[in-house]
Amino acid sequence: VVWYHNKGFPKGQLGRLLETVYELKLNGLEELIRNIKRQFPK
Repeated sequence: VVWYHNKGFPKGQLGRLLETVYELKLNGLEELIRNIKRQFPK
């Protein structure tokens, strides 16, 4: 994900998703996502 940040994210939905993952990791919010997934299982 860091490589894409440095080189540029692809266009479209995939690029937006990768950029979101990068921001979540950068800001240390991965645990927040894990908690949400535990609270709202499929």
